[in-house]
Amino acid sequence: MSAEVQRDIFEPFYSTKEADKGTGMGLAILQSIVHRYNGHIIVASRPGQGTSFLLLFPVPRRRA
Repeated sequence: MSAEVQRDIFEPFYSTKEADKGTGMGLAILQSIVHRYNGHIIVASRPGQGTSFLLLFPVPRRRA
């Protein structure tokens, strides 16, 4: 994806689809859930080659 698209992908209702083909809420919801658990999302993309999403979460501490 282009740098311009990558900049906006987590915005609610952002979509590159036609108006009647989806709401664009998927990545915004994903980001909200990941952040709720103190995680991070790293996006790596090369136009024409593909995009990868790396989800990082903290390791839970064991209770004694």
